[in-house]
Amino acid sequence: VYARDVLGTGAGGYGALTSAFGIGAAAGALGLAAFAARWRRRDLPLRAGWVIGGSLLVLALTRLYPLAFLLLVAGGAALAASAITTNTLLQTEAPEALRGRVIGVYAFIVVGLAPFGALQAGWLAEAFGVPVAAGVSGVVTLVAVGLMSYRGVRRT
Repeated sequence: VYARDVLGTGAGGYGALTSAFGIGAAAGALGLAAFAARWRRRDLPLRAGWVIGGSLLVLALTRLYPLAFLLLVAGGAALAASAITTNTLLQTEAPEALRGRVIGVYAFIVVGLAPFGALQAGWLAEAFGVPVAAGVSGVVTLVAVGLMSYRGVRRT
């Protein structure tokens, strides 16, 4: 719907946008593997969250296909880096006796709650348009990351 209604492209444009996200995810995973030693692992998921939220917010505002393509590459890279780092941190930091439960709760949150997010995004897109749904998703992401960043700063 975004490719067709907002950017004015057809199935080919949609396929390219989907590929852009995949290219970003692959680049994020490879970049993380190559340069992980240079970054503090604990900071990376929050930094990636800023990129994801910002990408969604700008994506909601743009009508330019090349910019949308680049935003999806950035969002895909950030999402992959965040997911990989979060999973790694949970597995290495959780006590051995609780590791399975911790990963189970994490998987439930990531996979099991996704349909509820899709439901609200679909409702917003139908009621107010796709750009509003993307913008609200971006703002919610930025607020959540901001709260987590603030909480993390207060604890250190």
